[in-house]
Amino acid sequence: MFAGRLTDRIYSIGSQFWSRFPGLPYCWGALIGLLAVSLSLSWTLTWSDDRALASAAVVMFACGVVGGTRVSLSRFFSLSELAVMACTWTLLQPWLNPLLESLLWYLPSSVLSTELLRFGMGLILAAPTWLLAGWLCASVVSDVSAQSHSESSLAAISAGVVLGLFATTFVMAPWIGAWTCVAVAAVLAIAARFLPASNATEAASISQEPATNMVNVDETATIKSSGNMMFVIGQSVAALALGGLIAVILRLMSQLMPDTVQVAFAEWGGLVAGIGLGQWVRNNRSRLQVRSASLWIIAACSSALLLAAMPVIVGMTLNATTTLTSVFLQMTFRSILLILATAPLGFGLSGLIPFSKTTSESHQMNVAGWWPLPLLVATGFVATQLGFESIGFVLLLTLCTLVLVGTGIVTLFATRHEGLSRWGMIGVSCCSAFGLSVPLWQANHNPVITAKLLFSTPSFVAHRAGWESRLLPMLDDARAIDVREGVRGPLTVWRSHGLELHLRESGIPKSVVTANPETHPQFAPEVLQAVFPLVLSQNPNRVLILGASSGVPLATCLKFPVQDVTCMENDGPLVQVIRGPIARETGHDPFEDERVQLVTIPPAIAVMSMTETFDVILSSPPASSIVAGGAMFTANHYRNIARVMAPEGIFCQRFPCVDYGIDPMRIVVQSMRQAFTEVIAIE
Repeated sequence: MFAGRLTDRIYSIGSQFWSRFPGLPYCWGALIGLLAVSLSLSWTLTWSDDRALASAAVVMFACGVVGGTRVSLSRFFSLSELAVMACTWTLLQPWLNPLLESLLWYLPSSVLSTELLRFGMGLILAAPTWLLAGWLCASVVSDVSAQSHSESSLAAISAGVVLGLFATTFVMAPWIGAWTCVAVAAVLAIAARFLPASNATEAASISQEPATNMVNVDETATIKSSGNMMFVIGQSVAALALGGLIAVILRLMSQLMPDTVQVAFAEWGGLVAGIGLGQWVRNNRSRLQVRSASLWIIAACSSALLLAAMPVIVGMTLNATTTLTSVFLQMTFRSILLILATAPLGFGLSGLIPFSKTTSESHQMNVAGWWPLPLLVATGFVATQLGFESIGFVLLLTLCTLVLVGTGIVTLFATRHEGLSRWGMIGVSCCSAFGLSVPLWQANHNPVITAKLLFSTPSFVAHRAGWESRLLPMLDDARAIDVREGVRGPLTVWRSHGLELHLRESGIPKSVVTANPETHPQFAPEVLQAVFPLVLSQNPNRVLILGASSGVPLATCLKFPVQDVTCMENDGPLVQVIRGPIARETGHDPFEDERVQLVTIPPAIAVMSMTETFDVILSSPPASSIVAGGAMFTANHYRNIARVMAPEGIFCQRFPCVDYGIDPMRIVVQSMRQAFTEVIAIE
């Protein structure tokens, strides 16, 4: 009996603490951040970083947010039940993705080779994951905001999301694994399921408060009721421009550092932090009065400031890279830099969210008024990504910034800039003027100088020895002969030592080509990747190349008596570089050979849908340290390759690495052994 009374007492104390726990929004935000990391890693490691599929995931997440604002899942399930279902669904992703892969077997290659059709297919593939994720996030935010007494509940949720993202990415996932983190979250969610509903009595008391407690009604509802639709139009245009600016700034920051998993989540964490900060500022209007249009102008001003300060930022990054020897300090510096770059964009996004210090009932009404805006942000993001190669980075940055500043100015005057003090108007005017000055700073975007300073070992050594930064670009004889925008970042071709051509993507070395192999040998790793399997294979008639690299593996294969070579490469600008400046320098275009068939399908996706077999398969993945290369080093990818490999076939993959140590190679070998009976590592 004593044990029973003690258990009841502990349960009662726990129930009272949980029902009055002030950190409820932080907890749910942290849970969202933790699950976001696991879902993103699962999606990227399965479907690679293909632009069409990534864009489809963004659009489906936005559709889920729209659905969650219209029909909240909290109407049918409690928060604890939603958490349990979300954790369970996340844990099922490793089994769900192979089922989705089987759908590709029934699609012709013409569907997968067209980016627009691949985007449509990606909408179907992303629906089970990202549509539900967006719906869940919107439902949880809506329900937690309705149950919380705090006027800054969304700011608290955003802080929790940032905490969950960084704790999972930098601490928990490297130590215990991403899926173990989900299991921990599932256990906590299940434990919460047996406790009383959070703040249920408080929510009921809030809903019964008199209407006199409703203050500061949402400005969107006020303007719409007065018949002025200018603000609504301004919101739509600002949503498109903000989505475009997000794509532009993320691409700009990827030129300063390798696009690793930590970097990617630091960027998105900065956006979420900006949203929370913007909501906190708007909910303290008695101290700092702002309007939505002011936040848009601040976001545009920050983008112009980032471009204007690019030489200084490059210098700071160079100093940090050459002086910080600790990995922790290096990642801390990069995370702070990324947050400072992306948080103002989140600040602008907060201007799209309806502001209200009302009861939970009015909160639901106001949220329903902004439901198209997430989809417009996603549309601007996707459209800008598709326009980098044709329009150009600088022009897109200028266009998005000017549109956002113009929309903010017009909206402020159309709404009579109510709620802004004299000093507020002066600040907004200064930000507008600086935002309009973005065309003056276009010359500061120089991917050639950035690649030479931040991704060159001689530059690091010389800078550490005391050389001035202005002298580093002239340190050696490497000179850029071609610069163009690629799918993942700017592609630069460099001539070095007279006959060597170095290909870089976002500054990171990709491959080396020799203009005259008879005088200067080709780069050994590029050649041996093709020579080893072709020499060892008894009858290498059919060859499959996953990733064109610089064209050297393809050209090497053509020196052997093979019948046909199929090259999988969806990076159109990269193929243009191989067939353009590299072909002019070497005097040979390997794609002109009649035995070569170029298929514009992402390599990781191509092996999922293939039914024919090959005698030799060569893989030239991106650097294993960046997000783009992760999908080509998984056990599931190797199983797909084994399925399309002939019984006596050989698979050879190049593993580019520098100062990794033995552990990454050991992990890759273990993944290979799950698909192949014999694995050999050659260095």
